[in-house]
Amino acid sequence: MRKKLQKLIFASFTFAICFGVSAQQTASEIDAKVDHMLKRMTLEEKVDYISGMRIGGHGPNKWDGTKENKRLGIEPIKIYHGPYGIGALRYAKKNGTYYPSSINMACTWNPELVQEVATSMGKELKAAGGQSNAGPAMNIIRDLRGGRSMEYFTEDPYLNGQIAAAYVKGIQSPGNFAIMKHFICNNQERERNYIDVNVGERALREIYLPGYKQAVIDGGVLGVMTGYNTVNSSHSSANKHLIQDILKDEWGFKGIVMTDWSGSDDDAVQMLNAGLDLEMPRPKTLTSANVLKALKQGEISEAEIDEKVRRILYVSYFTGVMDAKPEIRPEEMTTPETIELSRKMAEEAIVLLKNEDDILPLDRDKVKSIAVIGPNGEFGAHFRNGQKSYQLLQGGGSASISPQQGRMITPFAGIKNASRGIEVTFEPGCYGDHGCTTIQPEFFTTTDNKPGLEAKYYANSNLNGKPNVKIDKNIRFFWQKTPEIIEQGNDKQNGSEDGFSVEWTGKLKAPISRKYTFEVEAQGLTKVFIDGKLVLDKYKPDVGWDRYAMGSAYLEQGNHDIKIEFRKSAARNQLHLMWDYGNDVYLDKAIELAKKSDVVIMPVGTSGSLEREAVDRDEKLNRSESLALSAAQERLIKEVSRVNKNVVVVTFTAGVVCEQWKNNVSAILYAGFPGQEGGNALASILFGDVNPSAKLTVSIPKSVSQFPDKWYSNKETISYDEGIYVGYRFFDEYKKEPAFPFGHGLSYSQFNYGKPNLSAKAKIGEVVKLKVPLSNIGTIAGKEVVQVYVQDKKSSEPRPLKELKAFKKVQLAPNETKVIDIELAPESFSFFSENENKWITEAGEFEIWIGSSSADIRQKVKLELVK
Repeated sequence: MRKKLQKLIFASFTFAICFGVSAQQTASEIDAKVDHMLKRMTLEEKVDYISGMRIGGHGPNKWDGTKENKRLGIEPIKIYHGPYGIGALRYAKKNGTYYPSSINMACTWNPELVQEVATSMGKELKAAGGQSNAGPAMNIIRDLRGGRSMEYFTEDPYLNGQIAAAYVKGIQSPGNFAIMKHFICNNQERERNYIDVNVGERALREIYLPGYKQAVIDGGVLGVMTGYNTVNSSHSSANKHLIQDILKDEWGFKGIVMTDWSGSDDDAVQMLNAGLDLEMPRPKTLTSANVLKALKQGEISEAEIDEKVRRILYVSYFTGVMDAKPEIRPEEMTTPETIELSRKMAEEAIVLLKNEDDILPLDRDKVKSIAVIGPNGEFGAHFRNGQKSYQLLQGGGSASISPQQGRMITPFAGIKNASRGIEVTFEPGCYGDHGCTTIQPEFFTTTDNKPGLEAKYYANSNLNGKPNVKIDKNIRFFWQKTPEIIEQGNDKQNGSEDGFSVEWTGKLKAPISRKYTFEVEAQGLTKVFIDGKLVLDKYKPDVGWDRYAMGSAYLEQGNHDIKIEFRKSAARNQLHLMWDYGNDVYLDKAIELAKKSDVVIMPVGTSGSLEREAVDRDEKLNRSESLALSAAQERLIKEVSRVNKNVVVVTFTAGVVCEQWKNNVSAILYAGFPGQEGGNALASILFGDVNPSAKLTVSIPKSVSQFPDKWYSNKETISYDEGIYVGYRFFDEYKKEPAFPFGHGLSYSQFNYGKPNLSAKAKIGEVVKLKVPLSNIGTIAGKEVVQVYVQDKKSSEPRPLKELKAFKKVQLAPNETKVIDIELAPESFSFFSENENKWITEAGEFEIWIGSSSADIRQKVKLELVK
């Protein structure tokens, strides 16, 4: 039976709500209103209330959120999407500001700025008529290949909690509720719907749970979304240990626990008993029939249903929708002030990774011409056939925010805006994303020398029987409606296992002798054979977002036999065959431009096609190095750097392996996905109008081969055998050197760390106070992030070499010195013992490491903890 099922569960609410009265008075008033409403609801109404509203698609008067009850005047909670912006186009006919992505927010290492931005987002959410933006997304970035890494904050649990709590306070301050997600261990996207994560209790407590805990305890978060995955053989939405025992009972969480969208367990009783409150976005498992049956059979009590309804009602009153119908005010969304704030955060979120010979900042008096070369530099035919898609500089999936037309500032546009008379010219250099484009009809011929390929369409998915034969000019199809092709036949066949299949055969003309990269964008199963050899195998039947596979082959100039197979796997079917040949012309133009330019800025990376929800950057679908740039982009960097020594590469991605070209260029900037003002912010950094101060929140490996094979799974299970050794803890434990370490980030200033002041002894349970003298010995003002790591010199159980336990961002003028006060909480010295099932702090010797990154430790000081 649950603890405190009735209104006492909310008596300790201390959240500040902008209703003009004290938080405690407001909590009491809300409790009274909830009590009154709960007494008026019938059992059937209560049961109906614990599942979401959206029965069908996104049509008129349909939303993601709770149901309304017209009889009782219960207004719905509306949940929009976008952890780094308010996706309200469907509801308010306007989106909020596209702020820098979540990983960029964390790269600021500035919780105060994060809270300021989140507060601004919260105001835009109010103006859009919504009550939540389904954020923050805050899973630990265990593996950068995870497609939602850009949606998450960091690999470190302490930093995760600091940023998350600040975000929650900001979003909720105008009277919204934050939804932290995805609870928990949703660390990869492919296979997410059924993968079972086997993880030890210590790893849960020390790595994956602390950020959520801080968002509850310090942030006062009112929403939690479970994941699609299973944890230790119990589905996230039905995991009693995580939801009821830890989140609710141990941490005292007071808000709503909801499923991810259609991410429910199939056992209603198990979900209800585990502590789940709300199934989203519609009743799938928690149907009225299922819940009423469980009540009748005594598998759950009405008091437990009341608790769930009480939580939802409390949040409804908290957000104000029960007292006043939300008013949509689009004029308060994406204002000059919010756009300027987006730029401010982007300027503080771009990380300077390398700056050889101080090539940056650029001197406007000396630089006469700048070449912006790279597929992420500007819109054009090299990206999505010329669409001005905001996803050129943003990750994809449910988090995406499309800015107003013309308000996405590209690197080329931003540099031109700040150039002050310097000549700025753009060339893409290659196609975007994987560097491939459609194979044009002139490169295909049938076996009897007719243009195109011979196509055999079969009325089944097995490539057998009597086909319908025709000639197709190229391979670019999207089959959606019936009978779009005769073999789909009828509505029954559309989406059924009968399906259809196609085989294309003929000749492919290689214009020159070289290695060719091939790519398919496919919804369906696809194989490509050249000269009888399997070159590409899109063996996964995924549809929707997970569509890409690649392969390569060396081809001599001339004709080669080609065979392409496609098998239907869902109602919607797509096949688009591409190659990288078209990059040669782009490359030649880029080289010529680079030769005559003083400096080359190279914006490269991925986009919302490749880094997004439901897709991972893993190499299992024929990608040899999944965190690397495309072969075309790597080739572009190498060739351009041969003709111009002043090359600055800017990466737009959550993380990129750069060992193949890192030493060829003078400077590297990590831009992540920096929001709609990203181009202007980049220019501010390049010209020195802003001194970079961001730090990496992840360790960037030299290669994915540095990770154990078992870190990623294409199967139904994965074991986190590394335990607590995640991120920099892993690199430390196994003595591996990353390309760029956690916490790394350069400045145009130089900072000197003086000798820290710390008492030699402290009692267990006391706050440890540390003073660190910090000096700016450079010639310009700058900000430094003082990072404090703790090392346990001798422990009864294995511990990481060091763990981040405090940090502070400090601004200093040239030649200025400040003494930085830092506090280490008592839990900074603890570990979780699985044997005793509790946190333990042992007396003994510790060492406090203070530095500019996890690998750049400037000072160490010893501390003895005593009982």
